Amino acid sequence: MKRAKPVKPAKPAKPATGRRAVTSRPVSRAGHPPVARSATLAQATSARQQAEAALQRSERRYRELVEHSLGLICAHDVDGHLLFVNPAAARSLGYAPDDWVGRNLRDFVPAEAHLLYEDYLRRINARNVDSGLMRVLDRQGRERVWMYHNVRYEQTGEAPYIVGHALDI
Repeated sequence: MKRAKPVKPAKPAKPATGRRAVTSRPVSRAGHPPVARSATLAQATSARQQAEAALQRSERRYRELVEHSLGLICAHDVDGHLLFVNPAAARSLGYAPDDWVGRNLRDFVPAEAHLLYEDYLRRINARNVDSGLMRVLDRQGRERVWMYHNVRYEQTGEAPYIVGHALDI
């Protein structure tokens, strides 16, 4: 029984421009049809689109959970500068989330509690986890007490940051 020889790619043709152009033909192996590159590419594209859609759904659910949580969810850098505050928590204190971002959490702590706040920053940066009570001021200057549990994260190539969770008690 004779074996079919693979079809070799055509040699580069030399167009009138003087540049070489490469043309190819499908390669068949021992009686099998040529590999359908377009079908494989379409499957890979479809799989990627499905993965991207799943990621978008997951991000939307996460965003909805965080934005509508009754408790405070925030992120701040190691010095206390706020990177994110969820809208529901900001509104519960009479603020818009953008009123917080970029400011130091100390700005929302009563002056007589600033030393306690500095102690908190030392602990969270030393231990990576801290829990307790924090006094904060609402927009009208009324004091509120929040029970918090915060965790410090470090990712390679990123500045460390703290994720904070708190409930108004």
